[in-house]
Amino acid sequence: MTHLPDPITQSAFYENVPAKRLFAWVLDEVIILGICLIVLPFAGFLGIFFWPLMWLLDGFAYRTITIANGSATWRMRLVSIELHNPTGARLDLTKPHFARLVIL
Repeated sequence: MTHLPDPITQSAFYENVPAKRLFAWVLDEVIILGICLIVLPFAGFLGIFFWPLMWLLDGFAYRTITIANGSATWRMRLVSIELHNPTGARLDLTKPHFARLVIL
């Protein structure tokens, strides 16, 4: 039994979700760019040679930590989107970590 709103009978919960997710994703990428630029000098500027890998690892860490702490990244919270498991509970540390690994 799921405790999530039914998309057919309670469609208001799911209005504009694709646009919200796109906006949140773009803003999350800006945050990840900032994190990478902050980390770059501490890596002795060797991160320039490994930029895609650094981007992936920083993005993975940012999303895993923020989703585990509040079931959403900072920008997802800005646009009122949260992730929940099938029972309606917020995600703990193992769930977003596993979800991010599957997406990569």
